Amino acid sequence: MNPILFFANKDHSEKAAIILLFANLLLFIVKISIGLLSGSIAVLADSFNSLTDSIVSIVIYFSVKLGRKKADLDHPYGHQRAEPIAAFMVAIFTVIVGFEIFKFAAEKIISNEFNQIGRIALLAVAITFIVKLFLYFYLIKTGKKNNSPALLASAIDARNDVLISITIFLGIVGSLSGFLILDALAAIVVSIYILKSGYSIARENVTYLMGESPKKEILDKINQIASSVPGVISIPDIKAHYIGNTLQVEIHIELDKNLTLKQAHDIGDKVKKAVQELKEVSSCFVHIDPI
Repeated sequence: MNPILFFANKDHSEKAAIILLFANLLLFIVKISIGLLSGSIAVLADSFNSLTDSIVSIVIYFSVKLGRKKADLDHPYGHQRAEPIAAFMVAIFTVIVGFEIFKFAAEKIISNEFNQIGRIALLAVAITFIVKLFLYFYLIKTGKKNNSPALLASAIDARNDVLISITIFLGIVGSLSGFLILDALAAIVVSIYILKSGYSIARENVTYLMGESPKKEILDKINQIASSVPGVISIPDIKAHYIGNTLQVEIHIELDKNLTLKQAHDIGDKVKKAVQELKEVSSCFVHIDPI
């Protein structure tokens, strides 16, 4: 298959996942090579971060692809949970890598074993900074546009990698100036960034996986939209919970009891369609209460 045609046939989320995968693979190759040549612990630690990112990128690609599948008999409400599951896996991998990097760097500090750093290590930092900065803005834009938790989780990871690059740069410069411990300390800071990132991603996506209620602002928006439909007297109750990264809404509307069955049905249908136009909502069930 023509790779250009293959890429062109993908939607925006899938294209973003493919770009993310190849960018992370490229960074892993660059950083592991330069890390071994320069002897920088921080660069080597960051290379394994990129390796983990590459593995996670593969998971994200297939989760995005699965999440876009339409509802079927086995999954009547769609496959949206695939993306939060993938994002939660991102969090797990992130925490594991963060812990291992912390352990490795701490052992170096305790044993007082430090390497002489080559200036080429700065090249890895520069390449990582540029690539990750691009990925951050690209993934934030694409993730928000497509309401993709997996891509937004990867955007957070890319942002943290930009901050990590700055930290590693300072550590390498300090090490080149004769303070060899700064390279290992930079690796420690890298691990803390990674651990914090994993925690943030996990906390957000547990909301989606546990079917929690959305924020009050979203419920107020649903109420406002439903109330604006002609014929609706009031909204006595609204319930909503996440199914994956989208909402299932159950709403009660009060209508004039003198309306015909068809009139009441038409108003209920208009409410349903209006609410389902929200990007956060995948389905809406309307209960009609005559008063």
